[in-house]
Amino acid sequence: MSISCAVGLSEKKDSYKNTSLLYACKNGDLQLVKHLIEGGCNKEAVNCIGNNCLIISSGNGHLEVVKYLISIGVNPKDKTNRGFSSILIASQEGHLEVVKYLISIGVNPNDKNNDGFSSIIVASENGHLEVIKYLISIGVNPNDKNNDEFSPIIKASQNGHLEVVKYLISIGVKPNDKNNDGFSSIIIASQEGHLEVVKYLISIGVNPNDKNNDGFSSIIVASQNGHLEVVKYLISIGVNPNDKNNNGTSPIIKASQNGHLEVVKYLISIGVNPNDKNNDEFSPIIKASQNGHLEVVKYLISIGVNPNDKNNDEFSPILIASENGHLEVVKYLISIGVNPNDKNNNGNSSLNFTAFNGHFEVIEYLISIHVNVNDKNKNGKTALDIAREKEKEN
Repeated sequence: MSISCAVGLSEKKDSYKNTSLLYACKNGDLQLVKHLIEGGCNKEAVNCIGNNCLIISSGNGHLEVVKYLISIGVNPKDKTNRGFSSILIASQEGHLEVVKYLISIGVNPNDKNNDGFSSIIVASENGHLEVIKYLISIGVNPNDKNNDEFSPIIKASQNGHLEVVKYLISIGVKPNDKNNDGFSSIIIASQEGHLEVVKYLISIGVNPNDKNNDGFSSIIVASQNGHLEVVKYLISIGVNPNDKNNNGTSPIIKASQNGHLEVVKYLISIGVNPNDKNNDEFSPIIKASQNGHLEVVKYLISIGVNPNDKNNDEFSPILIASENGHLEVVKYLISIGVNPNDKNNNGNSSLNFTAFNGHFEVIEYLISIHVNVNDKNKNGKTALDIAREKEKEN
């Protein structure tokens, strides 16, 4: 390849502003990297997210390319737009030899990105145990935290890296460490469904009833995210299936809210009240209707739950489903006899809520079944009045 050809290549970029040199670095082609740079390609070029040659080579574990780039003056402290340096990227991707080399030439092993993530945190987040062990062996703090107070053990627990969790605890890291929001390792592992991490933490004495700042415990977050096996395990060791957060929301309400039917069925099968309510009187059926979870709504009604249940503001399932545009839930509720002209404490009906929020399919359906279009709320407004006022606002 001629020098002029290489220079021409240096000027060509893809839609992400990657040059031929950046691609050569990504692929670890040392000879091509040398040829392009010697031919005039810009060794300082960056793509749209701020990755340069050295960062890309480090992230892909190409040690010889890394050594070459540093030998010709590329700065190992350069960072991406989000503050990721070569050592952070190498640690994140588990490239131990690159990490060792960078540290050997003076790169700071405690370097952080814009969010305060250090090498040991990103290595823990991604389960790279050998990188973690090495970093700790040279004095890196295993209790380091990012801007949101996430530590290595919390990040490892969040992503289900059991061996990392075990190792960190074996060297004295506290298993009950919490982030800014009060999430501990066991709560975050339960939230993400990592049963083996949950079991291990409990086996070494971690409290399964621990709560975050908002009162969410392991069983509430596991139910919220549909992790049935975690829910079953927690209950099997004596955790209260009726536990509540600061707002009075229980596992069955959270499971219903997010459409996790199997969790809902299991909780009810062991005696949990399907009519449970939070501090605002939201029940499972109201929450399921609010978020359009038709199968949960059907199941709850099939076991005797009242389809006309109301919360503190007298929102019923049909009102809240209409407000949020969930046509199939609205149709189903009406098909089993729910009153389409039901109102809340302000006198607003399903039609009023759909008019306010512009859910045209629900509006058309309600009109097709002859709801009262002239009905007024306590402010004397019809659905048409409400729609007109909303249009003016926009």
